[in-house]
Amino acid sequence: MVIAILFTKLRSKISSLEKGEPLLYYKCQWENKTDDVSIGYLIYKWFHFIIIVSAILLSLLNNEEGHPARWPIYLTNWALILYFVQALLGTFIVTNAYYCIRKGKSLELSGKFMQIYGALQSTAIVTAFGVTFVYWYFVHNPEIHKMNVVNISSHICNSIIMLIDLIMVAHPVKLVDIVFPLFYSLLYTGFNIIYFLCGGTDRKGNPYVYKVLDWRRPVHAISFVHGGLLLLIFIFFVVWLVSLLRRSISNRFEATHDLVPQQEPPFELSIA
Repeated sequence: MVIAILFTKLRSKISSLEKGEPLLYYKCQWENKTDDVSIGYLIYKWFHFIIIVSAILLSLLNNEEGHPARWPIYLTNWALILYFVQALLGTFIVTNAYYCIRKGKSLELSGKFMQIYGALQSTAIVTAFGVTFVYWYFVHNPEIHKMNVVNISSHICNSIIMLIDLIMVAHPVKLVDIVFPLFYSLLYTGFNIIYFLCGGTDRKGNPYVYKVLDWRRPVHAISFVHGGLLLLIFIFFVVWLVSLLRRSISNRFEATHDLVPQQEPPFELSIA
């Protein structure tokens, strides 16, 4: 009984922390809380989108390792597609809001559409951090993998770009959305297994995409998958806490600004 009451109170507290109005999905956290969309934030979202498109093009046009048809088999590139989709939706939402407000039209995007974007964005952030950590700790081999622009953009800049976006946006990260990065990871794992069973190889002809996911050693591969899921859960909670901290700092700055007394105009003596 006591546990049920505590759980109910905790769930209510979390819901209040995660509560977000629709306008938060097209606002910057560090702007005023009016319904308007600033040109600065609009430019940022387009810049964010263009950077991600550029990273995908760099990856697609990279022919140093050959076998471009194998581009879709790598988790890094699955992540790039995820970054692209969330950036596309986010840019569309902000651009649509900017246009509608300027034209005096009502926003026609549903709250559900914006929540889908929010879930995809948080999934992209968690995936980016996970890809960066796993690549540099488990996958990268200096004798095989070159430190070129593509490698840096896909395994370092990806996390920097998504971290900046986490800090910039105003909409909340919701705990319930933790299922999405886990589902995305399991979806790739399923693809990886099917690809192995069909005789697929990596770009160098090895019978696996990643050595840590060599299904000829199923116990080792399954253990790695379990560890990866635990890592994603940990990263998600960190991202969630960062989003709460971001909102708390923003609200504190806003409250401080509201407490600053407005300066009265200087006294002027006029003689008629």
